Amino acid sequence: MEPKKTEIKMPRTFFGNTGMVVPRIALGTMGFKDLSKLDFYYEIFKKAYDNGCNFIDTAEMYGTNGSCEILTGKMIKKLGANREDLIITMKLFFGIDHKEKMAHNSLGLSRKHIIEGARSSLKRL
Repeated sequence: MEPKKTEIKMPRTFFGNTGMVVPRIALGTMGFKDLSKLDFYYEIFKKAYDNGCNFIDTAEMYGTNGSCEILTGKMIKKLGANREDLIITMKLFFGIDHKEKMAHNSLGLSRKHIIEGARSSLKRL
């Protein structure tokens, strides 16, 4: 018995010169802010995934204290998708909390913030 082949319903294109093939449309998660609305957001997430959208856009500043990335991680787990089958973009620059006195190192594109921002994003996801 052959494994079931998934029909790709969404048009695809190359992602710059990376060699990756991605859907022409990404699922933007900027509006995924409220942790109590996980089930509502999940329905949107699942519908996109079921229709061939495995390209998910997040950012550290979306939501409060990275709630968008926390929700995205929970939705991926609930869906049971293989991480290798997903393309997740993460943007950083503005940081999560720059109200602190020493916040100048927790935002921007310094090497320090890029490394720490990426690590923090992966923890939230």
